[in-house]
Amino acid sequence: MSATLSHPFRLDSAGSAAIIPQGGQRHAIEVVRHIISCRVGERPLAPVWGLADPLADGVDEADIRAAIDLCEPDIVVSGVTLKQTTAQDLDIVIDAAWRQ
Repeated sequence: MSATLSHPFRLDSAGSAAIIPQGGQRHAIEVVRHIISCRVGERPLAPVWGLADPLADGVDEADIRAAIDLCEPDIVVSGVTLKQTTAQDLDIVIDAAWRQ
């Protein structure tokens, strides 16, 4: 079984770095969460990783789908729901899984 460090980085109950199995649903969730929480250009070694600046331009379903498709083409997005909860907060729900 291949594994990857969890994102965000955390320790497990034994004090070791938490890992998750690669290719599972939890891994897909963490990859998607990481993509939408980064701005394009924030990661020097992966300059196209993330969303264009959502604070300046806002964000919509097409932006999210395009960012995930570009950053991790092996993940298929089956749904995106955006709900403005306050003037400053937007809840984003993404249904995604690894391409079969």
